[in-house]
Amino acid sequence: VHLGAALGKPVVAIFGPIDGAVRTRRFPTVTVVAPAPADFPCAPCWRSEYTPCRLTGQRESACLRAIAPAGVAARVRQLTRSPA
Repeated sequence: VHLGAALGKPVVAIFGPIDGAVRTRRFPTVTVVAPAPADFPCAPCWRSEYTPCRLTGQRESACLRAIAPAGVAARVRQLTRSPA
């Protein structure tokens, strides 16, 4: 994210337990992909890999699991389309 943004390149960044909008607010070329806040009112919880997820009780984050790969791919396709 940092390198792409520093070079002014479009970047797709995936966030779950961390608030992507806060982390990327100074990077205008970054598109944040995150779970819908309505689906995960606990997010962002700012947990790390050492803190269990409140929903799963495990190291796996339910909010990250909920991000569909097809949605990420769609965002990437949007950013890589050539301007008409």
